Amino acid sequence: TIRTYFYMTSVPKNSTVYKVGSTTYKTSAKVTSTNYDFTVEGQTFTNLTKTESFTDSGDSGGLVYMYFEDSYVPAGLVKGGGGVWIFSYSVYVKATEVLEQMNVYPY
Repeated sequence: TIRTYFYMTSVPKNSTVYKVGSTTYKTSAKVTSTNYDFTVEGQTFTNLTKTESFTDSGDSGGLVYMYFEDSYVPAGLVKGGGGVWIFSYSVYVKATEVLEQMNVYPY
């Protein structure tokens, strides 16, 4: 069960996060950077969180969450990934950015 009316305001480097995506369902990864810039087709996205690879095409928009204080708490939304083979990575938009940019809250 995902905790309601609460979200992570920060996720420290080396923390384990989980995601549920349409393609790969539930997977986990370690956070490798908490302030990452990601460019897709000339559009740059800033202040993302970068993790080890745990997504695939079709997972975008999936919920990223972590275990915190005895419950699962939303941390963000899957944006995408990049790299090749052992150098692959995933990125997600922080819950705080979703809140600030779209004025939406977890329920």
